[in-house]
Amino acid sequence: MAVQNQIRIIGGSCRGRKIPVLRAQSLRPTMDRARETLFNWLMHDIADARCLDVFAGSGALGFESLSRGATCAVLLEKSSSVFHQLQQSCDLLGFDTSCRVKHRDATKWLARPSREPFDIIFIDPPFQYPQMITKTLHFIAEFHWILPDGLVYIEAPKDYPLALQLPNYWQIYKQTEVSEVAMYLLKIAH
Repeated sequence: MAVQNQIRIIGGSCRGRKIPVLRAQSLRPTMDRARETLFNWLMHDIADARCLDVFAGSGALGFESLSRGATCAVLLEKSSSVFHQLQQSCDLLGFDTSCRVKHRDATKWLARPSREPFDIIFIDPPFQYPQMITKTLHFIAEFHWILPDGLVYIEAPKDYPLALQLPNYWQIYKQTEVSEVAMYLLKIAH
C-alpha cells in the first residue's frame, strides 16, 4: 500500500501537523469538518481523558484527542500495513509515551472483560461493515469498556438505523450529519 495523502491535526498542541494516510479501500479518514464538530462536543471532556479508537485507520480521532489534552489513547488496527503507519505517525507526533497502537481485531479485543475502562471511545468502522457498530457497542456495554459517565462517539453511513440497535440504558446525547456521514455521541442513561 502506498501513502495516498495526508490528514491534518486541526486543534491542540499538534495543530497544523500533518500525518500520512495509506491508500486502502476501507480507510476513510474523518473529515476536518466532522472532527471539528466532534471535538466541539467533547471540549469539556477531552482534557485528561483516556481514549480508545476502536477502528483506528488513519488515527485521526486518537491523535486529535492527544493533541487536545487526552492523557492516553489506545488505537486498535487490524491491517498490518495500517498498523505500522500508525506507529510511525505516533512517533512523528511525539506521542510515543501517551499512545499505544495495537495490531488487533477490535471486536476480538473487546470480547473480554475490561481491566481499565475508558472515558471516551471512538467507533468509526469501514462503511461497508456498519454491522460492526452494533457488535462493538454490545461488547463495550457487556464487558464494561466505558466508565459510567463516559462518552461513545459513532460515525456511520447516514442511513444506518443506530437508535434501533443501542444497548439497554444507552441514549443518543448528540447527533448531526456532515455530507453522507451520521455522527452520534452516546452516553449511558442514569
